[in-house]
Amino acid sequence: MTLTFAIIGIFLGLVVVVFQLLWMMFLIHSALRGTDILTTPRRSIPMIIDLLQQHSADTTMIYDIGCGKGGVTRALKRAFPDAGVVGIDDDRIQIFAARIQSFFFRQSITFTRTDVFAHSLANATCIFAYIPLAIMQEIGPKLHRELKPGAIVVTNAKQFPQWSPIATTGKFFVYKR
Repeated sequence: MTLTFAIIGIFLGLVVVVFQLLWMMFLIHSALRGTDILTTPRRSIPMIIDLLQQHSADTTMIYDIGCGKGGVTRALKRAFPDAGVVGIDDDRIQIFAARIQSFFFRQSITFTRTDVFAHSLANATCIFAYIPLAIMQEIGPKLHRELKPGAIVVTNAKQFPQWSPIATTGKFFVYKR
């Protein structure tokens, strides 16, 4: 009996060490790339979900652009379990971390490591974006071209220079195509 507890303890210890190493690898990789390691605060996630529920009649295909480790993406899947949910980021370490967490939480989410400009967003009905301002300025025309009328875009802290928001709540901006 005590041997079983010892084995379980060793296993759990190894799992913790592996996750700590992955976290350190993520931080070092982000620092070397010069990427922003800030994430959307957990306390803001219910507001994002509320904005999508209030402003979108169709939540069948949701994209999280700049998904990072996938915290918001997983919350969107929990809030909209019947929706297809896709997280997009160009950082392989962050996508790797997102996939691992999605696996452990047993969520059916697609995490794609790609340049958002090379990925079609034509089937998106809702988009959440937390990306650098330079990309926001460039992605506006792509979204306008590809999204169907009525699609909703929620951005965190940054605005599309070419679009007028239909709603603003705190630091979130809601746009309708």
